[in-house]
Amino acid sequence: LGYTLDPVRFSVKAKHWERAVRLDNIGFSKDRVNAQLRQNAENRYRLFSLEYRPPYKPKKFPLEDELRKLGFSIEHSYDTATVLVDTVFYLVITAIQIVAELADAMLLSPDLRAAEKDLKELVADYHFLQEHGIHTVADLQANIERSKSELSTLERERSGFSNRIRRPKSPEEQIQNKERRKAVSKQMKPVRERLRRAERILEKSPHLYELLKQEHELEKKARARYKQRGR
Repeated sequence: LGYTLDPVRFSVKAKHWERAVRLDNIGFSKDRVNAQLRQNAENRYRLFSLEYRPPYKPKKFPLEDELRKLGFSIEHSYDTATVLVDTVFYLVITAIQIVAELADAMLLSPDLRAAEKDLKELVADYHFLQEHGIHTVADLQANIERSKSELSTLERERSGFSNRIRRPKSPEEQIQNKERRKAVSKQMKPVRERLRRAERILEKSPHLYELLKQEHELEKKARARYKQRGR
């Protein structure tokens, strides 16, 4: 599956993770793994299957609770028509923040836990979406195209001033054109920043959406086990 294993620390690391995660911290102790390996050895044709079991008994399920409040479903595929990209960012941020404040809850997905380090940037992304009235992926793509068009217009304008600077009719005109080119460059800076952020959001949003689906599935399984133990 693309993970690397450190047999000394008994930890795993995916390519995009900044740090390795100890297996016993996410429910896979050495004893459990070795017991499963011994069981598998008894029948070499048996599929290796190790059900995920968190090393604690969760009492709160922040993502599922937020989904219920918002009436938002993540049971469909990621597409431009139905997925509200601002809601995806909101849910990721909210789940991380809720878990940080509660002692009886934690993020079940190691990938989503790894996203905690990017919380500040995720919040900035969400504010960008709100500021520009972006809700769907289609809105985001339209915003990107507008920024590209605006940037292209400014680049042509700046190029025109550059040409006049190279062929000035007078020293005064050359100075004026330099000032005008500088002003256009100043206008281009926020447009470039806006474009870069929108493109980053578009690139990362499908991954965040998959993290939500993964976390939601783990929460449903954990809630079912929690209810079963309570009977």
